[in-house]
Amino acid sequence: MPKNRIFDLHTHPSLRLYYMPWISKTFHTTPYYSGPHFNPFEFRTRYANLDRSPVKVLMNAHYVIEYNFLRHGFTRAARGAFWAFAAGYYAKLLIADPWKTLVKMIRVLNESVDTTNRLLVPGQSHRLAIVDSMDAVDRLDGDQIGIIHAVEGAHSIGAGLEKLPTETRNAVTRERLRLLKSLGVACVCPSHFYDNPYSPQVESTEIIPRKIHGRIIATRDPAITMRRAEWHWDDPDHSAEWFFNELFRMGMAVDLSHTREDARWKVYDIAEAWKRPVMISHTGLRHFFNHEYNASDEEVRRVRELNGVVGLILSRRWLVDPETRFYSGNDGIQDLIQNMLHIRNICGDVEAIGLGTDFDGMTHPFSDCFKPNQLDRVIHAMKPHFTEQETDKILYGNAVRVMKDSWVPESKS
Repeated sequence: MPKNRIFDLHTHPSLRLYYMPWISKTFHTTPYYSGPHFNPFEFRTRYANLDRSPVKVLMNAHYVIEYNFLRHGFTRAARGAFWAFAAGYYAKLLIADPWKTLVKMIRVLNESVDTTNRLLVPGQSHRLAIVDSMDAVDRLDGDQIGIIHAVEGAHSIGAGLEKLPTETRNAVTRERLRLLKSLGVACVCPSHFYDNPYSPQVESTEIIPRKIHGRIIATRDPAITMRRAEWHWDDPDHSAEWFFNELFRMGMAVDLSHTREDARWKVYDIAEAWKRPVMISHTGLRHFFNHEYNASDEEVRRVRELNGVVGLILSRRWLVDPETRFYSGNDGIQDLIQNMLHIRNICGDVEAIGLGTDFDGMTHPFSDCFKPNQLDRVIHAMKPHFTEQETDKILYGNAVRVMKDSWVPESKS
């Protein structure tokens, strides 16, 4: 059995490659920030960090920055700084067509992989490879790291279609999904920070602890704001049920991260009818932090029944309740292990456990594991608690199984 291999269910290299023009379409960069603190200009998945890591496959979630996030997600001071120091670039983001941007991001990632491989020098042992099927994942050489295209936020898929009649919107959406699949997109996470026509989102604003009048109070992080969807699953102006059925029909993996809890339960029933698994690619557990973003014990068991996977995020802001965080620093590997053990305890096995680091996303990472070449620390910490076979399933095999059962040919029915 191959040892020390990881299938990371959720990362964001293309967010850096596309939106940071000075990176020049390559994973090779000069020493670039990838430290223990969140930094909007970080690049944790740059080549130097991947080359020395146990990562074998990573899912690249293409996220087109939402118009409403640009307008409302940052503080007034931050938006003022954008206009003062990068007015042209900020204005360009505000008027960009999200659908066209998504297609460009996919092509930029492909080009970046090619450029990265051309610029390899002696001592750099791994080549990157865009994989277009799970058969291609099985064929990866020992010195290759596979990258799979995914989409986070269906706002980019539905851009410009919001006011169209439902039948017309759905027809265009189907063609866009078909194009995405032809470009190698394997997975769609429909919900994100703000509204889209297909999937209602939770409020994902991170919760931080503050000491006020001697008490620890859980408060929203004022730096970045997200909003919970006010519309419901059966809203006639949205296409939730049709869209999720279409994803399953199209043969794409469904990621329920950021999706509102009531909608997640609807999708579990749809997945069961299609005999397909689902994933929640980067999340915590409500057992440890009671937040709608996180999965309850009942949900985890339901995902297990569907042969799906719950990818645990490498951020204490979702794995641990705010008061505990206030008193315990930001080392998180042991918290990650406790989340894994809890899933094994409530499910009776490890089949539903996965890993979704959210590296290069808008996530505050662990201080003891904040880039790919430190993930061997997680593997080491798992040894007292899991067998080698269990560890390989958690870090690799479960994700492979779910993707093989999800990323399949389009159904004609």
